[in-house]
Amino acid sequence: PLDAMLTLLVVGESGVGKSSLIKELCGHVVELPAVGLNPNGVSKSCKAYICRLGALEFRAIDTPGVGDQTVKVGEIVPQITQVLRGHLTGVTEVHGVLMCSMINFNRVKLGAGIVAALMQACTLGGKNKWDQVLLIGTQKDRCSATEIQDFKQDTLGVFNQEITKYNPSEPGCITKVACVNIQTSKVRADFDELAALLQKFPLLAIQPNPAASAEQVAKVVRPNMGLQPERRTVVKKRSSGCFPTRGTVQTRDRGIIAIGELKPGYYVQVPGGWTVVCCFLHEEPTAAIEYVSITHEKGQFFASHNHLVFVKSETGALLTVPAASIKVGDQLVSRDLQILNTINVGREVVEGAYCPLTRSGTIVVDQVLSSCYTQHSFTVSTGALDGEKSPTFRLQHSILNLLFIPLRVLPWFLHPRTKTGHLHPYVAVLKSLLHLMGGK
Repeated sequence: PLDAMLTLLVVGESGVGKSSLIKELCGHVVELPAVGLNPNGVSKSCKAYICRLGALEFRAIDTPGVGDQTVKVGEIVPQITQVLRGHLTGVTEVHGVLMCSMINFNRVKLGAGIVAALMQACTLGGKNKWDQVLLIGTQKDRCSATEIQDFKQDTLGVFNQEITKYNPSEPGCITKVACVNIQTSKVRADFDELAALLQKFPLLAIQPNPAASAEQVAKVVRPNMGLQPERRTVVKKRSSGCFPTRGTVQTRDRGIIAIGELKPGYYVQVPGGWTVVCCFLHEEPTAAIEYVSITHEKGQFFASHNHLVFVKSETGALLTVPAASIKVGDQLVSRDLQILNTINVGREVVEGAYCPLTRSGTIVVDQVLSSCYTQHSFTVSTGALDGEKSPTFRLQHSILNLLFIPLRVLPWFLHPRTKTGHLHPYVAVLKSLLHLMGGK
């Protein structure tokens, strides 16, 4: 009978592989979820699919990706609540949640928000409700044994910490985690860990909580997810060199955190070790910015148009180029100086703008090695005749790193943090000087 079949919600950020996972698991049916490299995600509504792992047959409900610019958070929670109330054809009960994240991508903050919202909007059947939540790491084949182990320990810990922020009286205590990869022409599908956990999954129904409407829950959880109330915002197509709130960095003492949680004095990982965050050159948490969205082999990376990003040239040399100039096929660089091939490039409006300055002048965001600086250029007047162009010079990362030595060496003396929405005073002065020289 349908109500005896294990039924699981599959949630997570957009683009982490939820639909691809379901497609692999339900390959024996005719109707399959769409999949693709669209960073906005491909699932716009909830839909159920019959899946099979060995002798176990179960139902997976694909949900819209959290962070999808075309599907608001205020729409996702009500959609899921409708499923729980039996309004999805063929589904009478839901028994648990599969939360997906790329192993080497480690974006769990927004997904944790949806899980926490479910905890507020629903009543889970078991004595330990966290037994009905399972964290899944995708793209296992692209990660080392160390990265997989870090995901099972560090990322799981971060996931529980994020959930706890929503309701400190009920701290997250999820212990179930599995790493998977789907079948490709070069890789065998690996669902062994997932199959073992699903065999023991409690067949206890999740019930909607009549005391909490989905709309109320969505309104409450948005601030903790780092998202602003849904409203019309002015989109800035250009910004000083920045990363969005959702960007993540590996810290020495706090694991993987969002850039919005980074503070001066924290140590972040860069090639060769750790470097300290000296200050912020720019902060604008509530801004809606049009970023360059770059999908690479191990995830997705966002940077403002003129932010300098490291790439490998045809000769193997490391160069910095503006994010807007990166194209499909370009070779980005990871924190261990390995190549990350660019798969897709687009534009996406994302909230928040942060530009941390480190002692080394470099930072690794979402696995990609970047400069802390934006591209600057200036034209030198040479007394050229009318119609002749004066030469334009672009300041590369190495020159910018020299110009920022005072701020990298004496950050606390020269203001460790700038006012929200403004450039750091040192940056403002430097830009004024460059402008006098014909800079832009």
